[in-house]
Amino acid sequence: MAELTRRDVILLVGVGGVATRLAGVDLSGLDLSGLDLSGINFDQANLSTCNLTRASLVESTLSWANLSGANLTETHLHRATLVGANLTAAQLKRAILIGAVLDAADVTGADFSGIVLRQASLDGAIGLDTVRTDKDTRWPSDPVRYTDLD
Repeated sequence: MAELTRRDVILLVGVGGVATRLAGVDLSGLDLSGLDLSGINFDQANLSTCNLTRASLVESTLSWANLSGANLTETHLHRATLVGANLTAAQLKRAILIGAVLDAADVTGADFSGIVLRQASLDGAIGLDTVRTDKDTRWPSDPVRYTDLD
């Protein structure tokens, strides 16, 4: 059960000039769609089944966060750090992951349909062979190391 409400999160991130830290917080199941959550520290937070559709997580840190079953459709994850994150069965349709670091992340059963994936890292990622893509997704033969994928 989430420790905070959507309104609480909006108030926390709305404080100008304050580096927001939500590390380790339980936000499971919240609707955080469309919010600008850029630069926030979500390390080890529970974001399972959250709706993060069209949210901005640019340069946010989500290392070891639980994002299982989360909806990250069309979410901006430019230069986000997701080391060891649990992304099992997460929806990342048309998400933008330019420069994202997903080393050791568990992406088992995640939906990467139509993602933009450039200059990203998936070293040691778990479940790459189970990631769902569509005909519009260019998935490299070696998805762990690549630098130019549109």
